[in-house]
Amino acid sequence: MLLPPAQCILCGQAARSGLCPACQQDLPWLNQAVCPRCAMPSALPADCPQCQHNPPAFNQTVAAFSYEGWLARCIPAGKFSGRWSLFTLLAQTSAHRFEGVARPDYLVPVPLHGARWRERGFNQSALLAQIWGRHLQVPLSAGWLDRVRDTGHQLRLDLDARQRNMRRAFVTTPTVAGTHIALVDDVMTSGATLHVAARTLLRAGVRRVDAWVLARTL
Repeated sequence: MLLPPAQCILCGQAARSGLCPACQQDLPWLNQAVCPRCAMPSALPADCPQCQHNPPAFNQTVAAFSYEGWLARCIPAGKFSGRWSLFTLLAQTSAHRFEGVARPDYLVPVPLHGARWRERGFNQSALLAQIWGRHLQVPLSAGWLDRVRDTGHQLRLDLDARQRNMRRAFVTTPTVAGTHIALVDDVMTSGATLHVAARTLLRAGVRRVDAWVLARTL
């Protein structure tokens, strides 16, 4: 018996993967000029004024998409409704966006606190790191960073409150010393979580930390 063709999750047309070529093209790819350090829109070829004044602990941010439209509804649905396949699909679709950037020694997903992991049943950042790492042949080291404080949801906090909330949230190991690491997360909003995670790694002797994210809030 012949199986029906796979369907695009957006338009319902036949597709070899979960997205047809037209809908892949319509995703909010982050193609505009951005600050290389924080990935916010910027016409400057170097760090934006904000990063020059108050630089984050990571060297570079690479984001596949801007956090808007269908994607802004899809990512929360994937995280809080147990729809893991959405992250698999988006990770596979976006993997090529990381091919031309500085190649790290390891990918380290931003960890969830145990309480959050039990609530969701998976870590979307780890899933992204697994797929991107396999595509780029970069090893994954999920155990190098641990979240020891449950910082809760930060959606309603401003930047200062987010940074205060994230203090002492992570611990790491001296094993990371001398390496170049790319932290992987699903959405970068203020950058507070990635900043604190990167600072934790740098204090343990990491040579360089970059941020790789699925989507950036602009």
